[in-house]
Parts: sequence; C-alpha cells; structure tokens
Amino acid sequence: MYFYPANVASIVFFTSFSFTIYAGVQQGNVCPLLGPIYPAPQNLSTEVLIQSAGTELSTILQQMSAGGNISTAYGPVDFGATSFSINLFSAQEDDSSFQYHHAAPAIATAVNGTRTIDIDTVYRLGSVTKMLTVWLFLIKAGDVYFNQPITQYVPELLAAAELENTNATETGNNVDFVRWSDVTIGELASHMAGLDKELTFADLSDQPEPWTALGLPPLSPADIPNCSATLSGSLCGREAFLNYLVKQHPAFPTSTTPIYSNIAFQVLAYALENITSLTFESMFNDGIVQPLNLTHTTYTQPQNGSYSVIPSNPTASWYNVNFGDEGPAGGVYSSTRDLSQMGRAILNSALLSPAQTRRWLKPVAHTATTTTSVGAPWEIQRITGTHVTDLYTKPGDVGLYATQLVLSPDYVFGFTVMAAGPNTIPIAQLLSDMLVERFLPAVAQTAAQQAGRAFLGTYSAAPGGINSSISLVDDGLPGLRVGRWVSNGTDLLAGLFAAYTGIRLYPTGGTAQSPPTSAGRTFTDRVAYRAVYESVPVVDNSTFADQCNGWEDFVEELYGGVSANEFVFRLDAGGTVVALEPRALRVMLVKSGDETVGEVVRKGCCAW
Repeated sequence: MYFYPANVASIVFFTSFSFTIYAGVQQGNVCPLLGPIYPAPQNLSTEVLIQSAGTELSTILQQMSAGGNISTAYGPVDFGATSFSINLFSAQEDDSSFQYHHAAPAIATAVNGTRTIDIDTVYRLGSVTKMLTVWLFLIKAGDVYFNQPITQYVPELLAAAELENTNATETGNNVDFVRWSDVTIGELASHMAGLDKELTFADLSDQPEPWTALGLPPLSPADIPNCSATLSGSLCGREAFLNYLVKQHPAFPTSTTPIYSNIAFQVLAYALENITSLTFESMFNDGIVQPLNLTHTTYTQPQNGSYSVIPSNPTASWYNVNFGDEGPAGGVYSSTRDLSQMGRAILNSALLSPAQTRRWLKPVAHTATTTTSVGAPWEIQRITGTHVTDLYTKPGDVGLYATQLVLSPDYVFGFTVMAAGPNTIPIAQLLSDMLVERFLPAVAQTAAQQAGRAFLGTYSAAPGGINSSISLVDDGLPGLRVGRWVSNGTDLLAGLFAAYTGIRLYPTGGTAQSPPTSAGRTFTDRVAYRAVYESVPVVDNSTFADQCNGWEDFVEELYGGVSANEFVFRLDAGGTVVALEPRALRVMLVKSGDETVGEVVRKGCCAW
C-alpha cells in the first residue's frame, strides 16, 4: 500500500508490486484451467472500461507529477523530478490503448538530448536487454540448443572443463570451480547456471576507496581486475573476460536455485555468435530491429542523441557508458513506441513460431516467494483472484534509468514503463503497480463483455431435425456456462452429467482456417473450446489435496474416441459466431439469430 497527500489519497489505492492476493483461487465451485478464460479482447482503445481507467489514471498522475516528495512503500519519491513514459498496448492493435508522458522541469533546459518527452523518446533499457538477448537466440537458433552444454559453443570453457576433468584435485570440485560441462545454454538464459551476478563489473578493488582502512585485506596486483564495464575501467574483451570467468567460484551447482546473473548473458551471446558465425550486434539489427521497423532502438549509444532523455549529464546518468561485450545483459537503448512494438511481436509470435512462443512464455523455476517464478529470463508475477493469471515481466535499470516491460499472454496485452532521473526504480515499480491495478481488471472485464456478446445464446439443431440444443449463459463467473443442454430430447444436465454442479467452456487457442473463397481469401472459421466439468469441492486440508484440479480430471468421459468436453464454434467470414459443435454428439447446433444478448459487466469474473 502507498500513502499520499490528502488530495491524492482520497481518490486512489494501490497494491504493492508483490501483487496482493485479494481472494481465493477458486470462487465457489469454479476452477478454471490455467490460461485464458475468454478470447483476447479486440479494439481495447475504443472500449469504455479502458478509456475510463485511462482517464482516472491520467488525473492521478497529473497530481503526482506536480512536484514534491510523495511517501510510498518504496520510500519518498519525487515524481516531478523524474521524466517518464507509460504505454499500454494490445497485440490486436497498432496504436496505443493508453499513454502518458511526463517531462521533469530540468528537461526543458537540458543541454544534452531531448527537451520533450513523448512516445519516441529514447531511454536505456538496462536488463530488459536480457529478454531481447534470449529472444534473439530463439529467433536465430531456437530452443533446440537449450539442453546443450555451453562448452560445445564456447571453446575456452571447454578447455577449462577438460582441465577440471583431468586434474585429480579438481575433479568433482564444485566449491572452487564452475563445472562448465554441466552448464547448459538454457540454464544461462534462465538464471539457473549457478553463476554470480557480476565478474569484474562490481569488484570493489576496481573502485578508488581505501578498502584496507575499512578492514579488507590488501590484494596482490594479480587479484585486481584490470578491465571492467564501468566509468573508471577499460572494457574487458572476450579473452580477458573468459580468463577471469574460469577462475570465479560457483554460487551454486547448476539448476539448484535461480541466481540473477549478468555475466550469463555475455556467455550466451558468445555461444550465439559461435553458432551463427555472426556478430551479436549485426544479428540484433537484422533479427529484431529491421523486421519490426524499430526506428529508435540501438544496441549501442545512438549516433543521434536528439531523441534521448539524458538527466544530469551523459556520464553521471550512465547514458554514455559502453558495456562492451556485456551489452547483451543491459546495453540496449529504445523508445516507448519501439519497446511496445517488441511486446506486440512477442505476443503475436511475429518472429517466432506460436509453438516456440508458448514454450518461451513458461516458468523455468520457482523463487522463495509463492508469487514469483523465473523464466528465460522472465520474472513471472502470479496474480490470484477470481482466477489465476500470470504476468511475464522484465524490469531493467542502469544509472539514472529504469524500465519495465509487462506482458499478459492470457489477455494478449502489455505495457511499458520507462523512467529517467532520480528515484527511477521506485517510480517504475509504482507506475507498474498503478497500471496493473487499473487496467488488468478493465481488460479482463472487457474480454468477458466481448465474449458475452459473441458467444452467449441458444444453439439448436436445424428445424425439423432432432431435438438438440445448448444454451450458454452468463452468471458473473469465469467462462461460458452451459445453462441448458438437450440431446435428442434428453436433458443431459439432469441425466448424464447430473453429478456435476456446472459445465463451463474455455478457449484453447486452437483455430482452423476456411477453404479459400471465390476471391481466394481464407478466414478463421473454427475456434476450439474445452469444457471443465465442475464438482462440489472436497474440503481437505491435506498437503496433497489439490483444491483446483480441473487440469487433472480434464477428460473423464469419451464417446467413440471423442471427449465429452470438446466443443468447436463455427464463425462466418465476418467473424460472427454462427454455430456450435459438441463434438462427442456429432451434431451441428446453429446459433439463434433472433436472440439478443444484453450487455454483460461480469465483474465477478475478473477481480484481483
């Protein structure tokens, strides 16, 4: 929770970025599968709920940006002194669903960089670059390499591994030596390689301080790094970096626990260069920048800094700090427009196959908190309310810059937060909280409303045929509820499925295209849904009792090899739902054309 001056506190309440849990996972007997509970909402920017959330947030941000410290859970924050850009985007639209930009007063007279803040203003991304590095690896090589040992692709590490394996005093020693033959490319991509965070970058001996006077022992010259990507040091080239790396002690054996590592991504980039025989920067440009037409994204400092926001001066802000070979961990520069376009491309599988994207947007390991997991290299925040949804995030900070990219695969939208100035980390976190608090429920409720208008109603067999029909109704809870189901004159809810308290349909993401029309056009004419058959939950406090086990009991009844929970909606060329197939019954049910489905708010479906 955050605390504000009275004029702000009266209109706003925020959760912390740990995403407070508002309600239980299971609401009544409703226990959806993990994943989307409705199709992705369309045309977010024109929807009333989204516009209302944007208007409310803009009013609050205007008050908060007026200047002066505001007390927050992250400490006192002066919004007025920090420039920032916010952008909410849908993968279904090219334009922003909501954006807000604030220019700190000092920007108006800035000697370096831009004097205005807008969607094309360039910021440093910091560790958001790590996500781009993994994305680029998947684009250029694919995850087929993820279980391969890094020693196959970085020869210097192979030599170190061979030395360890032939030295009797080192064999099996994972206290003093990283077992490089055990480290895989996938572990490097997901902070699971057991490596420390930094190599020479954060070495205290590289800083001009009287460390011995502060109690640290004197070091021999051989123990003091002579290169580092800092303001005071010269850059470490590949040879120097790897020479230091093979001497570094492991933090943990591989795949023990997530340990955030910058150096892992430098090694990952070396591997990709070996696989492709191309430089990382050239691959970044032709693999991501050019295909997406990113006009304000560069791997190194932009040659033209006129679009860049540079608080203080280029050196003090770290705007002009060159990371050298550690660039794949945090060196990229980009704008709100470009980073949002990258988010859309990920959600739309524009540069990867859909199957590859689905594998990428999954957790690799848990952390010590129940709400956060780690991917490659996603930091996944689990939101628990009327149903569970996961946000795939990647924050980054460097110098006076902080950035946050957040993606929702379930609702196919995301947002970016970019900040430059003092207090950037707490401001980026706080702004992210505010966006999640307002827009996640608004987007989810919009998806529910659109699904209600598209799918709810009665579907019946053709007149003069068998007496079969299904009615899909709204009860304010997740999914499409089966309110009535008659097959060949028999009430299935009272008979065959009487043991269940409810049946709800959820989208699977499966689609099929029509045969070409006379004009040669194809369109999506079938979308797949699966039903979850609900039972009265068993109250059991056992550690091993799964209170939400729809995934486990997913298919219990088959008829002629077809599951009783398999449903397919038919669409016409305009995208209108026209029919429903309960596939086990081998029948096509046509949607009633004269039935009006009222506006559905369904707030109970989507509360966090």
